[in-house]
Order: sequence, then structure tokens, then C-alpha cells
Amino acid sequence: MSTFYPPESGKNNPNQPHHLIPPVPNENTPTLASLPYGQPPSHSSPYGGPPAQNTPIPPPQYHRYPPNATPPPISNPNYANYIRPQPGNYGAPPPAPRPQSRAKPFIIGILVLIILGSIAAIAIPYEKTQIDNTNATATVSTQQTGVARNATGTVTTQNGHITATAQANARATASVVAANPNPYNNKGTLVVMEKNPIIEMGECQTINGTLHLTNSQQETADYCWGGASYTDFAYDIELTIVKGDCGGIIFREDGTEGNKEYMFNICQDGKYSVDIDQGAARQFRNLLYGARTAGMHQGLNQTNLVGVVAQGTNFSLYVNKQLVTTFTDSTYGTGQIGVDAWDNGNATDITFANQRVWKF
Repeated sequence: MSTFYPPESGKNNPNQPHHLIPPVPNENTPTLASLPYGQPPSHSSPYGGPPAQNTPIPPPQYHRYPPNATPPPISNPNYANYIRPQPGNYGAPPPAPRPQSRAKPFIIGILVLIILGSIAAIAIPYEKTQIDNTNATATVSTQQTGVARNATGTVTTQNGHITATAQANARATASVVAANPNPYNNKGTLVVMEKNPIIEMGECQTINGTLHLTNSQQETADYCWGGASYTDFAYDIELTIVKGDCGGIIFREDGTEGNKEYMFNICQDGKYSVDIDQGAARQFRNLLYGARTAGMHQGLNQTNLVGVVAQGTNFSLYVNKQLVTTFTDSTYGTGQIGVDAWDNGNATDITFANQRVWKF
């Protein structure tokens, strides 16, 4: 059973507690509320005797006790051997908690959600950016490593290709040189072997992969030349007279003043000529003219191999590897090689192919 301490005169003094001692009810004793005021109970008291007077039990009284004092025992014939509990220091009862508004937790929850959402909105993009940056770094690193490896591989491949090409060319050159000895005097080393002649100057044109030299000025010769200069050498080339009169080779081309060289021409009627071109005046000094050769293929569109061997002042001329004539001259000692087309009264078109040079 709880004990209640009511305040006195509306005051709440923590140093002066108050005690209310309620009676112990008996289930055989009617309550005071069920009897008329002043009427005694209809049976005897369970505590050993009737009360001294037929008066009702007075209502409990409130007594004031000094602090830490022991209250006197209460004399009541209805309570035998009852010991009053000892008083103690009792403070003021705690104030009742204030009722909390239901809206406050809701507002707090909303604020928490807003804060968490803001943190997530900042953290997730940052984390994604970090991941993207990491992936980008890994990708760039991988790409750069791949590019570096590819570049190294490319350089290595190119170097290997160059080396292999050089080795193949060396083997091919050795093979070609061995397979193409000088057919005229068996001297020298093959230094040029080109399908299309080496041309740097002149009137030549390449048409459908074939070198053409045309000339439509009567009683004149047009030239094409290029490449290195040679002193002692053997040189031959294939020529075909497509239309016109004559065509041939030039050698020891000086080039310092107009055209200064030696010329060897064959004509489609089987004749040949040897001339010296004396430069800007375009004056020719004919050494041999009008002779015929049995080894030549006469007519148009016939291919003939024309060659020369030059050693010092001595020259030997060939058609289809057959010696045609020889001469001696000291006008030009060195120079380039080339081809010519001679218009002897008819517009001329000559094709040339498979140029070869052996250097002594």
C-alpha cells in the first residue's frame, strides 16, 4: 500500500513530512459508511473486548512532527501491538513530467531524414567521382601502357622490317648480280637494274606504267637522262619503236651546256648511227651513219636490246648483245646515261624498259 503525504495549509515543506495511518479493514466489520452516525457495530471487537464507549472511531488526524523526531505511539484499542514505522527525511515529490507533443518526434525524424539525404547527395556523387577517376586513371594508365607497348612494338616491328628488308635486298642484290653478269666483256658489277629507266631531265612521260619519249620536230632528237655519272661502265636497255623513225641511248651526258653526250641510235628500217652532240648549238658530229646490222629486229613495235661498253676513250656498241661497231673518242670523259628519240622526218614515239648498268 502506498503512503501519501498531503501538504499542510497548501504548503509543500520537504523538511516536514506527513503520515497518514489508515485503519486495517476487517471483512466481518461493516464499514463506517454503512452505519448511522453514532451507532456502534452489532458485534464485538476482534481485539479482545468491546470499546470503552459506543462512540464512532474518530477520523484520522494529521500530526506535525519535528524533523528527525520519533512520533509518540498512537493509542487505539482497535489495533493491538501495532508499531508505527520510523519517520525519515523525505524530499518533495518530483514534478510530474510535462506532456510531450507528438509533433516533436515527427519534426526530429524529418530533420534526420533531410540531414541523411544531404549527406547521401554529397557522398554518393563524390564516391562515384572517385570511382570514375580511379577507373579513368586505370583506363588512361592501361591505354598509355598499351600505346607505349604498341609504339615499342611498332618501332621494333619497323626496325625488324627494315633489317629484314635490307637483308632481303642484300640477298636479292647478290642474287641479281650473280644472275646478271655483264654480257659484253664480263667485267664490272651490276649497279642499276630498273624496269623503268632512271629519268630526271628531258621530255619523257610514263604512260600506263611504261616510259615514253616522243618527238615531232623533224631532223631533231629529244633526250631523257638521270642517275649517277659513270666513267667506265656497261649499259643496256630495251627499246620499241611504236611509230616514227629512230630511237636509242645516250651516255656520258655532260649537262654543263645544253646537251653534250654520245648518241647511239637504231631505226625501224634496220640502220644505226653514232653521233656526238656538241651542246647548246645542237650540232651533231656524225661518226657512223646508214650502216645496217643483221642482228636487229626491224619494223615497228619490235623490241631490241641496245647496249654500250665504255672504257676510257674506247667504246663498243651492241644490238641484242651482238657487237655492231666500235670507236675511239676523247670528247667526253664521264657523265650520266639516258635515252633519245630521233625524228628523221616522221613524228616518233619510242618506249623504254629494263635499264641495267654495270660499273667497272
